[in-house]
Amino acid sequence: MAQESYSNLLVFGASGTVGGLVALAAHERGAKIWLAMRDTSKAIKAIPNDVEKAGNFVRIQADLTDPTSVANAVAHSGAKAAFIYLVLAASDHQRASLKALRDGGVENIVFLSSLGVKVEGAALRAIPPSKLMWFRNAQVEIAIEDLAFPHFTALRPASFASNYINAGLDRSSTPPKATIIFEDAQADNIAPEDIAGVGAVVLLTPPTAGKTTLYLSNTAAETRTAKDSWALIKQITGRADIDTTPTSPEAWVQKVVAQGMPEAFPRFYLGVLDDSKRGLVGPEYEAGAANIRKYLGREPMGFVEYLEKHKVEWQNI
Repeated sequence: MAQESYSNLLVFGASGTVGGLVALAAHERGAKIWLAMRDTSKAIKAIPNDVEKAGNFVRIQADLTDPTSVANAVAHSGAKAAFIYLVLAASDHQRASLKALRDGGVENIVFLSSLGVKVEGAALRAIPPSKLMWFRNAQVEIAIEDLAFPHFTALRPASFASNYINAGLDRSSTPPKATIIFEDAQADNIAPEDIAGVGAVVLLTPPTAGKTTLYLSNTAAETRTAKDSWALIKQITGRADIDTTPTSPEAWVQKVVAQGMPEAFPRFYLGVLDDSKRGLVGPEYEAGAANIRKYLGREPMGFVEYLEKHKVEWQNI
């Protein structure tokens, strides 16, 4: 049987880091891209304006918490493949919007999940709500399984190399301050470009019928502590002014809560960081680097290469 392929794609979350890069990578492989956005006037950082204007991109209004808008986007685009991401605000774990995709004729779903979800089948359904982010991602995976899309790929990446600049830097301080809670917490620093590259490949051509789980991570040699990662950031980007004084766990929790985040989320994240001190080992990490090689035909992008590529962003902070 010939392998299924798609060239008319609906990409949700294009204004985000991975979503935008998925759209760009799929477009570079010849696909027409419908950029499904809550706000179609929002800037798309990953896609230069001239590339978007000259390319086969179309912006379309759609919100994964609004099934009607999703149904309209599918009907208007005629797309049979869609890239989606986790929306914490979706009280039904996105089931209604996923049903709108399925009812509209979408056959191939690629979902940006998390490496923290390390199980399948009955174990996937047994992840308790106390696991927070793992539970949320698992529930979306379960909803996609239940709706029986012909093709479903769950991308389960490890620690994004972009987390440092996107979520780990307090720009309100002068100089900007790094968020370092445990200096010995470890991360693999996988480049979003690698996650998106694999996502684009399987969005165009799903690996198999039914569900495929793809763990994605950097090589073991790229695993670094928070202290070492920030030292490298300062060295490569020239931002020696960044304050890398650690923040106490309690001070960080209180700061995040004051910004409106329910306390359970930072408490959960502290546990994840604490666990990472013991090292990033296991079959998921081994498979993660191998999947980059398999689907992109090269080694995962190293952290130094990633920082060199994004040096200007750091210098413009």
